[in-house]
Amino acid sequence: MRIAFLCGALEPGRDGVGDYTRRLAGELARNGHELILISLNDKYIAAEFNGVQDADGTMLQVRRVPGHTPLPKALNLVKAWLQAFNPEWVSLQFVPYSFHPKGLPFGFFRKLKAVATQAKWHVMFHEIWLDKPERAAQQLVMHAQKLIIYMGLAQLKPKLVTVTLPYNQARLQAIGIQAEISGLFGNIDKSSTEQLPACFSKAAAYSEKVLYFGGPPRGTFLRQVLDGLEQFCKSHLGKVSIVIVREGSAEKQQFIETLNKRLGLYGAAVIDCGFLEPNELSTVLSNCTVGVVRSEPYLIGKSGAAIAMLEHGTPLWLPKWDGKAPADYHFRSHLIFSELQEANAYPAQSEYQPLLPEIAEKFITQLNNR
Repeated sequence: MRIAFLCGALEPGRDGVGDYTRRLAGELARNGHELILISLNDKYIAAEFNGVQDADGTMLQVRRVPGHTPLPKALNLVKAWLQAFNPEWVSLQFVPYSFHPKGLPFGFFRKLKAVATQAKWHVMFHEIWLDKPERAAQQLVMHAQKLIIYMGLAQLKPKLVTVTLPYNQARLQAIGIQAEISGLFGNIDKSSTEQLPACFSKAAAYSEKVLYFGGPPRGTFLRQVLDGLEQFCKSHLGKVSIVIVREGSAEKQQFIETLNKRLGLYGAAVIDCGFLEPNELSTVLSNCTVGVVRSEPYLIGKSGAAIAMLEHGTPLWLPKWDGKAPADYHFRSHLIFSELQEANAYPAQSEYQPLLPEIAEKFITQLNNR
């Protein structure tokens, strides 16, 4: 089968949807399918890119449009690339903010339809409209995003719509859109080596290694993380290291300073590993005793970071979960905890169990059924 994937950006390690798309395409290529990957609004490049990228050892054809390119020109480039490739399916990997800075890509679906009139369309919604908006401005954005998706699918007329988790499936169904579950896998493949990054050597002296991977916490979530870590460090004096994996920013530095101030009293070490390549991150995942999850419990299924930890056998601590209602995620659910102490106390890690092969097979079945 000839499949063209469209997404916002394809900078390795910098865009979660792009990483997902690349790994899925790589698995499909290894199973004999023909693929091309195209990014429509790639803020990580200054000029058009026509070349290849590596997906777990498989080289893929990649085309990238810089983010500063006006949409009409970007779509003309995409149309030419698709005409040359002649796909049977075009798979749009959609996040509202991938195609508009404010998450409001009005007219996007209607204009996109013209780039591939002969192929069948598939839309994978990694995110839909805002979940639980609080302010009036967020309410307006939510309603606008819902309208964009509803009208856009009516214009694009995809043969298949998929989502990552039942929660978003139900939200789409509420406005009359039928979607199937495709599922998500982690974006971090198991490293073929066990060589740890230099930063992690500082954690060797600490028996309890807590991984925080992703954007710094804010507001209520920040308080939940700090309170949980402080209680944990109190009961493990001098034994805890907090490993931070995230590229540098003022917000991250402030978070690290807050951690040092709150946890240094208990002999905890805060280790800043910065940005790590996938093979380095894989070894860190395999050597930490617990990972912190930023998602709500019902949204674990769309967190590539959380799923990567589970695939590597790393127990998860969900500060946003009270442990009462089900977490609503069934892959290795025995590794998901509401209490840090319980997560850290879980026995030795399980073997690496990738979800990618299963999800790639399911994806092709879904296409064939259309």
